[in-house]
Amino acid sequence: EEIANEIMHSLNKDGTWSGEVLNIKKDGTTFWCHANVTTFTHHTLGEVWVSVHEDITDRKLVEDKLRAANQQLKEVNKKLMDAYALMRKWKDHLGTQLQAEHIGFLVDKNGLILAATQRALEVTGRTRLETIGTNLVDLMEGASKEKLEKALSVAWTRGFYQRKVWMTSNQSEYKSFVMKLMHMHSDRGRTLLVLEQESRQEGEV
Repeated sequence: EEIANEIMHSLNKDGTWSGEVLNIKKDGTTFWCHANVTTFTHHTLGEVWVSVHEDITDRKLVEDKLRAANQQLKEVNKKLMDAYALMRKWKDHLGTQLQAEHIGFLVDKNGLILAATQRALEVTGRTRLETIGTNLVDLMEGASKEKLEKALSVAWTRGFYQRKVWMTSNQSEYKSFVMKLMHMHSDRGRTLLVLEQESRQEGEV
């Protein structure tokens, strides 16, 4: 009804109207058209309307998909910006507690990595983007995965725990580390600070 009133007003004022309309086929299905409507005076019929319609259904579908994709892209960009902001915040918070040469991770109760020192990234052979948001357990050698899971649980309850584990080094091999887990508090709540020191192997001085 709104479109019809718009068409009537434009035809009465200018004698022409152009725009998109949703039409209905005989079988009840709908399709989009671009319509050009004009008026002229016929010598026997009087004033008549001439309407030319072009089916633009495919174009409308493409436009809808583009709009949806654009909206998704905006949402993804916002999430990335929020993630980067949070990553910088945790990195700064970790930096106030440790020096760059420390192999340190800031994790939640389940081992999700929130921040990591530069040395930790160098040891694991990962970038900060590859590391943040992954689980520290996944960096462990098979048997050490279960050890770390237990250590996380105990440290979260007791406030401190120490364990020897085998962790990936430069993504190609595993090395032995002494891991210390302890409570750490921030404005975002309680977290666990995980400090690692490469342990000496038998036969080493």
